[in-house]
Order: sequence, then C-alpha cells, then structure tokens
Amino acid sequence: MSRLLLILVALIVLVLVSRPLRERVEPHVQFALDPIYGWSAKNRVTELKKLLEDQKSMGRTLPPPRDFLQFIQQQDPTGGGVDPWGNPYYLLATRTTFQVGSPGKDGVANTTDDVLSEEGAK
Repeated sequence: MSRLLLILVALIVLVLVSRPLRERVEPHVQFALDPIYGWSAKNRVTELKKLLEDQKSMGRTLPPPRDFLQFIQQQDPTGGGVDPWGNPYYLLATRTTFQVGSPGKDGVANTTDDVLSEEGAK
C-alpha cells in the first residue's frame, strides 16, 4: 500500500512541475487541482504583501499598480509573478492601504474568486 501511495505522490509532483505534462493532464484533473492552486495563490499573495511591507520598512515607496508585475520580477525573480492559473498577480492600492491579489480561476481581477492578501497600511 505505501509503495502505491509513493508512486501516486511522485506522479502528482511530476505533473505539477512539468508544464507540458500539466497542460495535457490539467483539464482532466482541474477539480482536484483548484484547491491546491488556491492554497498556493493564498501563500504567494501573503509573501508578496510581506515583500511590499519590507520595502516600505526600508523607506521605499510601493510600486504603482501598473508596475507591480515588473516590481515582482525585479525583487523576487525566483518566486514568479503569475498565479497557479497563469495570471499575473496584481496590486490594489488606496491612499491608506494596499492588497495583493490573484485573479483566481476565472482569470479576471475584482471578481468573487480572487485570492487576496490581508490589507496592509500604505
């Protein structure tokens, strides 16, 4: 039993890390991947919010929302600027707060399936 479980886990990891394989398999297992993608996106928006808070604590200004993807690519090139569904993360900013978001499964920002960080003080 444990050998079968190990093989299953290895196959799942292989599918997740191999983009061509993931693209072929994804339509058939999307229902199972969406919760994993949601968890991953939630962790990433939290990381990006912390990155912005660190920048702020060093006296740097936050990037304008239109430059957020470029900011991510410069500051955290290994983390990636796109969510698990392949959509770029975005920044919502007001005069006093900001949030980092993922457009979620539908790929459209500001809809009910978006994954958002907690608000940070600007």
